[in-house]
Amino acid sequence: MTRLTFSFHDAPDGSADFPDSESDAVTGGSNGRTLLKPLVTGIFTAPTKGAPMVESARIMAVIGLGLFMDRYATGQGTYSKSGKNPRQITLIHSDCLAVGYKLVREPYTAAETRRNLLVEGNVDLLQLIGKDFFVGPVRMRGVEECLPCKIPSRMYRKDDFVKAFAGKGGIRAEVLSTGFVSLRDELHW
Repeated sequence: MTRLTFSFHDAPDGSADFPDSESDAVTGGSNGRTLLKPLVTGIFTAPTKGAPMVESARIMAVIGLGLFMDRYATGQGTYSKSGKNPRQITLIHSDCLAVGYKLVREPYTAAETRRNLLVEGNVDLLQLIGKDFFVGPVRMRGVEECLPCKIPSRMYRKDDFVKAFAGKGGIRAEVLSTGFVSLRDELHW
C-alpha cells in the first residue's frame, strides 16, 4: 500500500494544523483501499518575477486573473505575456516533489518550484486539463501542463530543475469564479 504524507502548517490562529485522517480518508477502488481526499497543503505567491514565493494560509482567487497580488494576476510574471492559454494559477502534486527530490543533489522546496498550490491526495492533476474543477469554493479549469523552466535553478542556484520535474511540473489553470482558497481546501470535480 502506498502511503502519502502530509505537510504540517501552522494554522492561522497559531496552533498546529494536523490532518484528521478520519475526515481526510475515503474508501474506494475494487480492493477497498483507503485513499486520501485531494487537499491543498501549500499556497504560494510572488508579487513580481524573480521575487521569492511567500506562503499563505488563505488567499483570494480572482476570476480571470489568478491569486490576489501574485505576479501573474498583476501581469508581472516572467511569462505573463506568452502562451496561448491563461497563466493564472499553477498546481503541483506533492508526489511529484517526492519523485523530483530523488533526481537532484539538493532538493527543491514546494515554494522553490514557483507553483501556487501544492496538493496531496488522490488526484492526477494532468487529468484535470480541459476540465472544470473546484478548489474549495473556487471554480477553475485546467488549461495545460506546466512545463518546468530554468528559472528555479537560476534563482536558487540548484541543478536540474527541468530534468527533475519533466512530466511532473503540475498544471496551469484558469480561475472561473472569485473566492478564497485556503489550506486544507478539497479539490473536487
